[in-house]
Amino acid sequence: MSLVSFALRLVVSRMLKDRTLARDLIFNSPVDPLVEWKARVGEGDSLPCIAVYTGKRSPNIIGKATQGTDATIELIFDILVPPTPVVVDDYIELTTTNTGGAMVMDIVWRQIEAALRGAPAPWQDIWDIFVIKVLEIESRPLLYQIEAGNTVPCVEVTMRLRTVPDPDFGVHLLPGWQKMCAAMAADPDYRDYASFFEKLITDPEDLSSWEQVQAALGLSRGSVDSIGLGPADSTAQDDPALVSGVTYTDTERRP
Repeated sequence: MSLVSFALRLVVSRMLKDRTLARDLIFNSPVDPLVEWKARVGEGDSLPCIAVYTGKRSPNIIGKATQGTDATIELIFDILVPPTPVVVDDYIELTTTNTGGAMVMDIVWRQIEAALRGAPAPWQDIWDIFVIKVLEIESRPLLYQIEAGNTVPCVEVTMRLRTVPDPDFGVHLLPGWQKMCAAMAADPDYRDYASFFEKLITDPEDLSSWEQVQAALGLSRGSVDSIGLGPADSTAQDDPALVSGVTYTDTERRP
């Protein structure tokens, strides 16, 4: 898990809202999507839903800087189809207990792909900055059992993405993270977390300035002491580094 993983889940859930047959039934990493689905579906509605998750993350690490230079992240979509007919284009009714269910999933995935290429600002801007390349797409069919003898067809689609790395510790926000924090501040569900999220990047708790330099450069304590960045007292934790600032490369710039 990572800050980029969090950002991708939030960004995608906003990009998909009201852009597919699922309408606003877009769930961000639910423990049980069936519970969320039943709680949200309206009286008489028969709608598919989409659950968005992130899976395996593999950063490209150099030395001890765990944030890496970039990362590969799995972005996972579970598309669940109701056992009752789904209405397409306001009048075409598809029975989901036969080939109609597969057709609904095909339509929804097509709509997801379109939404990821043409969503409103700021979400499209953030997606385009954070996602460097789509490396691979895989899908596999699943079945959810809701009651004895009743199942819900589902397809799980995994996009393997090359993304920007997580930001270093104690650094200024780069453009993508500026947009992300601003989008969170404007979102009713996430505005309370926006300033805390920003502090995780710019002002990490309990890290003095020299420790932030150490973390950013992936240095051991011995290396920090040998080049004079650490405090004179090796047991101290809060002395400032012997440098006034560190300049970082814009890792969000595409290669």
